[in-house]
Amino acid sequence: MTAARHDVARHDVEAAAVRIAGRVRRTPVAEADPGTLAPAGLVWLKLEYLQHAGAFKARGAFNRMLAGVATALHGRATVVAVEPEAAPTLRAALAAGGPVDVEVSGVAADSLGARRAGTIAYDVAVRTGVRSVLVCDEEIVAARRRLWEEYRIVVEHGSAAAFAALATGAYRPAAGERVAVLLCGANTSPAGLT
Repeated sequence: MTAARHDVARHDVEAAAVRIAGRVRRTPVAEADPGTLAPAGLVWLKLEYLQHAGAFKARGAFNRMLAGVATALHGRATVVAVEPEAAPTLRAALAAGGPVDVEVSGVAADSLGARRAGTIAYDVAVRTGVRSVLVCDEEIVAARRRLWEEYRIVVEHGSAAAFAALATGAYRPAAGERVAVLLCGANTSPAGLT
């Protein structure tokens, strides 16, 4: 990204922050238990499920932005998209060189089951170097249960996918890398967690 384009993106992020001020909650970040996923201080859980409507989507709705995380963090952090094997929308788009239709199914299809990546999201993913990591339904279900059992956090399956990538090693942080897992999707039934 050129310096001028980076400045425009930074300005857009700052303008978006002004638009949402007073309209969304400032949600907490909690440290993951040391040793369960990584050494202490390296894995953090961003509790966006405490946001209005139970998801981070309120931020994007005010700004007409989903690829907002990659845009906001570009140049400061690496964003990794975690997708179900049964709904590899971004992965298919990255492989094809543009958005394509894919078949979707599985436990997270209600939230991560878009048949086609949006053009804006795809363009941002390419521009910012987002890559896709895949996890299977069984790993997502186990991660969702683990979030409940270890942290008493109830999220939808789609949100548990990101946690599953760490729990299974589908995403392995580099030595000393600090990782934040975005947890949202409080609009889910806790049935089956106990």
